[in-house]
Amino acid sequence: MFLIRAAFWLSVAVLFIPAGQSEEQQAQAQTVSTGEAILAAQSLWSDVSGFCQRNPEVCETGGTALQTFSLKARNGARMLYEFFDDGSVVAPQPLHASADGTDGSDPVTTGTITRNGKL
Repeated sequence: MFLIRAAFWLSVAVLFIPAGQSEEQQAQAQTVSTGEAILAAQSLWSDVSGFCQRNPEVCETGGTALQTFSLKARNGARMLYEFFDDGSVVAPQPLHASADGTDGSDPVTTGTITRNGKL
């Protein structure tokens, strides 16, 4: 998994690196028209849309993995909801301005979150 993430971020970084071509090389570089780009996108879409017909096992495995990910995400959201809904979280105190222009509260202790009696 580390190698896949590293390859992804490396390819993203490479996209932002300038090509460093001379003006002559840039003039000779092949350009793609809008029509060619649209035709390439249509070809890609037709290839992707037929992927599951050609590889049903891969789509079934991917669907199972997506379902497992979805269940884990729901469980994580439920755990977060229960954590914040159990009443042990102290809400931030409203700020009250004093005569000298300060709010009179300690910024470290205002809105401290506690869990099971621990700071």
